[in-house]
Amino acid sequence: MIQKILTGYGRLFLTIIKILLLLALCALCACILVLPLWKLATTQPEWYSIIVLILTAVFILYSICRKIHRYVTAGNPDLPLRKQRITGIFILFGKIIIIAGGITGFVCCVLYGTIIGAVGVLIAAIILYGLVAFGTKKNGSPVS
Repeated sequence: MIQKILTGYGRLFLTIIKILLLLALCALCACILVLPLWKLATTQPEWYSIIVLILTAVFILYSICRKIHRYVTAGNPDLPLRKQRITGIFILFGKIIIIAGGITGFVCCVLYGTIIGAVGVLIAAIILYGLVAFGTKKNGSPVS
C-alpha cells in the first residue's frame, strides 16, 4: 500500500516537473522569438512589417508547394497521370493569374481615368480566361 502511494506521488511530481519544464520552454521561446520582434516593432515598424510579410509569404509558398507535391504524388501515380495532374495545376494557376491580373488592370485603368483601356483589359482578360479554361480541354479533359 505504501508502494502505491509513493508511486502515485512520484507520478504527480513527475507531472508537475513536466509542466514546469514546459512553462520554462515557453518562456525561453518568448524571450528568443517574441521579445526581439516586439523590440523591432516598437523601434522600426517599417522593417517589422517587411519581415513579417516576407515570413508570411515564405510560409504560404512552402505550404502551397507541399500541397502540390502531395497532390502530384498521391497514390504513387504513373507518369501520364502525373503529367495530367501537373497540367491541371498549371491551368489552375493560369486562371488565377488571369483573373487577378484582369481585375488589377481594370481597377488601375479606371483609377487613372482611361475607361477605354479598362474595357480593353476586361475584354482581353475574358478572352484569355476562355482560352486557358476552355481551350485547353480536349474531349472533356486537359490537353497533355
